[in-house]
Amino acid sequence: MKGAIFDLDGVLVDTAIYHYAAWMSVVRGIAGLKMFEDRVEIDPEMIPWWKSLSFNVCWHGCPIKVQLDNEKLEVSADFDKAECVPIVIFGERYELKSNETITKEISVNLKEFCRFHSDEARKEERII
Repeated sequence: MKGAIFDLDGVLVDTAIYHYAAWMSVVRGIAGLKMFEDRVEIDPEMIPWWKSLSFNVCWHGCPIKVQLDNEKLEVSADFDKAECVPIVIFGERYELKSNETITKEISVNLKEFCRFHSDEARKEERII
């Protein structure tokens, strides 16, 4: 598969709540995005067979673009304001300034990913 289109346009029924829930699962789960009153946190867990993920969010009126692939995470400020966005990436605190991009290298290892998640699945089976 080279790509996917995520479209719940609601022609027959109202699907807005499902569309929102699906996108939030991706943004919070895979990108690890959490938005607080005083900061934005990003701690991604990229899926090895996904090539990339990108989305835009707005924090206190400041648009932010997040781009993630299996090699890097880029967080860009898409605003021309004097204020900065306090952002925590992989536990490190930054100040994202107007029209700035913060780039962090990431490493996604398919074997480690599968081993970790199979171990987690086994833990879940023991709990149930």
